Amino acid sequence: MYILSHTICLVGSSASAETSKCSTNPTYFSSKLLTFDRLSNILVLHILLLLIQEGINLGSGPKRNIRLLKANYIKEFNFLGRGEDPLDLKKCFIDLNNLKGREDSVIRQAELEAEIFGIDVTAETQSIFYALFKTLPVHWDKTTIVWHIWGCGDSGDFLKDFHRRRVQVLADSGADLIAFETIPNRLQAMDYAEILEEENIKVPTWFSYE
Repeated sequence: MYILSHTICLVGSSASAETSKCSTNPTYFSSKLLTFDRLSNILVLHILLLLIQEGINLGSGPKRNIRLLKANYIKEFNFLGRGEDPLDLKKCFIDLNNLKGREDSVIRQAELEAEIFGIDVTAETQSIFYALFKTLPVHWDKTTIVWHIWGCGDSGDFLKDFHRRRVQVLADSGADLIAFETIPNRLQAMDYAEILEEENIKVPTWFSYE
C-alpha cells in the first residue's frame, strides 16, 4: 500500500492520471500499478488506456505497455478500483523474447560502431580508414586496415575492370594487405594477379578459395 498525492494506492489497483510537468502537452492515461519504488519515487505502471493532447483516444484495451513514471510529474491521480489478482503471472504482458531481441540488436549496433575505431593507431591512419569505410568493405585487424574483395561472378576483362579501380584506391591508401576472398576458380585468381602486375602494386596480397 502506498500513499500518493493523498490517494491510497494498492499494488494491482487501477488508476487514472494526468501529467503536465514533464511535457508541453499533458498526457492522460489509465493504468494498473505494478509497484512503487520509494527511494526513486518512481511508479511502474501497466498502461491500459492512453489519451494524449487534449484527450485524443489512441485506443482501448490492454496495450502491453509498461512505463516508469516519476511521481513528481503527476498533476492529478484518481483511484479507479482494485484488480482481482495483481500477482497473476498469466496477466504479465512483458515479452521477454522481444526484450532479448532488442538487447541483442543494441549490443550488435554498439559492436558495429566500435569496429570503425582502430586501437593504438595514429589520427592519420584513422582518417584513412574513415575515407575507405565510406565506400569499401574494410575493417580493423588490430592496427591493420583490412579490405576484403569478393569475386563478381565473372572472369576476364569484365572482372578486371570491376576491381581495378578498387585495388588502386586501396593500394594508394597505404594498405598493409589486400585480401581476395572466396575465389571460385584459378581463372579469377589469374585475373587478380594480372591487375596487381599491370598496376605495379607491391602490397602483400592474400588469396583464398571457396
